[in-house]
Amino acid sequence: MDAHDPLLASLNPEQRTAVLALHGPVLMVAGAGSGKTRAITHRIAMLIREGVAPSAILAVTFTNKAAREMRARVEQLVGRGGVRVGTFHGFCASFLREEFPVIGRSGDFTIYDESDSVALMKKVLAEMKLDPTQNRPADLLRSIGRWKDKFLTPAEAVQASTFGSEAVAARAYVLFDAMMLKANACSFDDLMVQALRLLLDHEVVRQRWQRRITHVLVDEFQDTNPIQYALVRTLSAATGNLCVTGDQDQSIYSWRGADPSNFDNFLSDHPTARIVKLEQNYRSSANILGAASRLIAHNKRRIPKTLRTEAAPGEPVRVVVFNDDQEEAAAVADSAQRAVQEGADPNEIAVFYRTNSLSLPVERALMARGVRYRVVGGLEFFARAEVKDLIAWLRWMVNRQDTVSFERIINTPPRGLGDTAVERMEALALERGMALPQLAANAAALATLPERTRKSALAFCKLIGVLEASFQEGRGVRPFAEELLEQTGYSGWWATKATKAGSLDPFGNIGQFLTLAAEFDSTRGGTLADFLADISLLTDLDRTVDDGPAVNLMTLHTSKGLEFDHVFIVGVDYSILPHVWAELESRDDEEERRLLHVGMTRARERLVLCAAQLRSRFGQTVVTGPSALLDELGRDGVERFGDEAPRRDPRPFRQRWRDADGDEWAGIDAPVGDDDDEAHPLAQLREGSRVFHADWGCGEVTGLRGAARGLDRKVVVLFDGNQRRTLILRHSGLTLLD
Repeated sequence: MDAHDPLLASLNPEQRTAVLALHGPVLMVAGAGSGKTRAITHRIAMLIREGVAPSAILAVTFTNKAAREMRARVEQLVGRGGVRVGTFHGFCASFLREEFPVIGRSGDFTIYDESDSVALMKKVLAEMKLDPTQNRPADLLRSIGRWKDKFLTPAEAVQASTFGSEAVAARAYVLFDAMMLKANACSFDDLMVQALRLLLDHEVVRQRWQRRITHVLVDEFQDTNPIQYALVRTLSAATGNLCVTGDQDQSIYSWRGADPSNFDNFLSDHPTARIVKLEQNYRSSANILGAASRLIAHNKRRIPKTLRTEAAPGEPVRVVVFNDDQEEAAAVADSAQRAVQEGADPNEIAVFYRTNSLSLPVERALMARGVRYRVVGGLEFFARAEVKDLIAWLRWMVNRQDTVSFERIINTPPRGLGDTAVERMEALALERGMALPQLAANAAALATLPERTRKSALAFCKLIGVLEASFQEGRGVRPFAEELLEQTGYSGWWATKATKAGSLDPFGNIGQFLTLAAEFDSTRGGTLADFLADISLLTDLDRTVDDGPAVNLMTLHTSKGLEFDHVFIVGVDYSILPHVWAELESRDDEEERRLLHVGMTRARERLVLCAAQLRSRFGQTVVTGPSALLDELGRDGVERFGDEAPRRDPRPFRQRWRDADGDEWAGIDAPVGDDDDEAHPLAQLREGSRVFHADWGCGEVTGLRGAARGLDRKVVVLFDGNQRRTLILRHSGLTLLD
């Protein structure tokens, strides 16, 4: 095709090749800042121009923000919409709303977030008569998530788990799944698992969707897990038109189930696939790109590529080693303040860190200087109590089987239906063979309750009738939400409360929620169920409120997909990056190196990497020092300041030791240990010692590992709830009982 073609003129040769490879399997290896979104959107536009119906194209990515941008660009290029552009979760939710009736389930299901799932798991533990302090709901949900990633049903998980805590988690999975079904609810994991099961188990469904969708495009392919890859592979199986775009060097979500080996699986499943490498970087200065490229070149498991740029060298990358984290925070805050005073947009300044705990010194330093900042991925707007209450009311109006939402609203605002009253109602519901939410909406069934409880329950039942009549009128989301606030007395209840933990401006938050509902009514429209699905599927970045000019603080994981003029990365320390837990879990440093690479390649003009010799951690000052990863940046275009030599432990951080049982060890301060440690009670632990932990209770030491002395050893504890934990003594939180 003619290079002067409007769809090709703005593309470089590599992007042009990707756009013109319209049919068959294609792998786009797209480095950071290489214009992959441009290539994907122009490819979609070319497909439409060549006669493919927009509705026959499915493009999936991982955030609503990215999906909105992609959809807007396509519509700008072709002058119309209709392409299925969205997140994996969004597509699966829409798919299930249409196809669930095939297996006898209602399409009006509720999507449970993490806090909802934890609430339901607590009910599971109560049913199993297990102590939630010994069997933490979050731990059980993580185990269930891992089984779902492997596509294991509850029965298969039970069969595969025959001992201790795994067997407990598998039994919890069975009951949790049953309660989810009874509540007509799905977790985030369920959306994809259920969609894939429907496609694989029901040929009529599979063929229907394979006819509907003839071209599938996947963005951020390195973030896909096996279920997601199986989903797009199944959808595209009839035509073979599957285009995946990603970068193994930006694969940083293994803890969420992301599997970089999906690249190998794709090439194995599609041996004729065309591989196109996008290597021209349009974001970063040459010095930033050079340092990031030298760092990532140390990784072995990757499709090799060489990023290049036509940009000027720009400022040198600065590596600064401070005396301690207070000095580090003060310097970063001073630099950010100076940049703003010199005319920089605060929104274009970002501070990244490996773990959330590292943000506090920076926050204090910025606050002391009067520099506005926002913590991206901090307390989410949708996690605030008043917002969750309002959402729970709306969700229950759509799905009367949603027990978690019902239990949140039945006495919110307080109406005399506290724990004792609810227990009486639950007993009556059990006696009548009804679900508690059904009983609460049935005036006749409430007649036998004690008078005080009956009056309160009947008043609630009457309220539901009024709301039901309003709901059936089919008004917009905002008018109905306003009616709900008035009828329930919720706004008046908040008027009597000055503040609530975590909710400094409840009326402002409720008002913002109503604004969001109004925007939905005016721009997209649709049902209340559509609105609830939209807000349930928002990611951390989507949930961040733009509250004016402010410096951005976030974890390195959260920074992915963003870019800024000025980037500071704090805490590039020994034991922090690479993180000590990566070592304890016997993982190598490739993902940790990718994480730093991602952070570095967010920067356009200025990049400063900071380390500290001393850092406050776990309530005490510990020796850290600069990470060995800083040595891998090289010297070209890099300026270094401060004492880079570690203060103690002359042996290099990357040196490893082996336990007697063959386990490798490279933990925090592992080789040395303080002489004073020997006097600490925990230093006297032996196999068989009894210990106590605030979260896991009592347990017995079954092993001590590592070549380190004193409190730097690893200890293995089998807790009484059959949970086995490997901890570093210094940070274990253990108390010696004997």
